[in-house]
Parts: sequence; structure tokens; C-alpha cells
Amino acid sequence: DLKENEKVTIDELQEGMIIVSANDGAAALAEKVAGSEEDFVDLMDKKARELGLSTSVFYNASGLPVGNVENLMSTAELFKMTIHLIGNYPRVLDMSSKKTLVQADRQFNGPSTVPFIGNIQGVDGLKTGTTDKAGNCLITTMKGSGNQGEEEFRTIGISIGANDKQVRNDTM
Repeated sequence: DLKENEKVTIDELQEGMIIVSANDGAAALAEKVAGSEEDFVDLMDKKARELGLSTSVFYNASGLPVGNVENLMSTAELFKMTIHLIGNYPRVLDMSSKKTLVQADRQFNGPSTVPFIGNIQGVDGLKTGTTDKAGNCLITTMKGSGNQGEEEFRTIGISIGANDKQVRNDTM
């Protein structure tokens, strides 16, 4: 958890968001980028439309519920966003492939929320999310090599709406 007036780097916030689902880091980054989380949500909406994500709805940077509402994305739009993210910001895979987030200056050490990192060869990301309405959700990415010298490929799996983490993991 971020503490009031704590100084952290952008990289630390990004790694926290990706590796351990640090929702407070998402809010802090949103405020830094846009001045307020509300203004950042406007940027999220604009970017979503640019990417052709026509049915996505955002209320905040973290995806946590705001009263009775929460961010909405279909699996098709999550897939499209994942392709864009990996293609344009491949560094996200460097972050999401870490089995543990260690931030010694902050005295923080926590495991990745992605259950397959370090347990299944090739899995290098990507993100978990859980709310009462959405259930337990997971986007997993895995790099593979083609048969008989063919080029590498990437598999992206998306599981949403699971009743618990075990069902989510088994589905994935």
C-alpha cells in the first residue's frame, strides 16, 4: 500500500499495478498523468474509442467498483487491448513475467497475482482482476516456438467471470 507523501517512481507504480495488482498505484499514476482520476478516465475513454473498443465503459483507473458501477470490457475488447498493449509497449511483458515484485527501498516483496508465472514455461504475463460483478478474471500470455523452425507465436488466453481463483485457473 502506498503511504501518504511517499515518494515512488513511475516504474515502481507500473510494476506494482502489473505484478501485484496495486490499485492504489493505478489511481496515483492517473492523477500524475491527467491531474485527477476523473480526467484520466476521460483519456481512457478516448483511447478506447481510438482502438475501436466501442462498448468499453470506464469509471476509474483501477477497475474497482464505484458504488454500484464498475468498468466494463468484453473479452473481445480485452483481447484487442492486449494485442495493442504488447505490440506497442512490449516492456509490459518484462514486468508481468516477474514471479515476485521486490521493492527494497519500500520494504515490499510480493508474489505475482498471475498464477502461472514461473510455473509454466513460456508464460510471461499478463494481468488479473477481481470484482463481485466481474468475478475472478485473468489474461494470460505465452510465447511459443513454431514447429520445425517456424517463427515464434504468442497465445493469449482470457478468462472472466469465474466464481473463484481455482475455477479461473482451471479454466485458463
